[in-house]
Amino acid sequence: MKKIDRFMAPIKQRVQMMVARAVVNLVNDGLKMQELQIGVMKNETRAGVERFQNYGFTAHPIPGAEAAVIFVGGNRDHGLIIAVDDRRYRMKALEQGEVAIYTDQEDYIKLG
Repeated sequence: MKKIDRFMAPIKQRVQMMVARAVVNLVNDGLKMQELQIGVMKNETRAGVERFQNYGFTAHPIPGAEAAVIFVGGNRDHGLIIAVDDRRYRMKALEQGEVAIYTDQEDYIKLG
């Protein structure tokens, strides 16, 4: 291995570990900032991961929902969930420009 490759290997690994997809296992909605337990990679579970939500909007995700997670500096002990979606319940076939708020129980408000 070249010297530069040995030097760059730890940096490359941290960059690769900075962003991940995850699956929601548990939600703690009783705190000032919602915290989730997530499964990130095979056999990698992270608990107490803060979930950032847009001001004025909140939701309680259902286990099995998917999350986008960033790990500050590639440190897997400090994750921040920046988005959660659930393909099982997402409304489909909206017209261009329409917006919807929905639940898993088929309740919704659609603006167009």
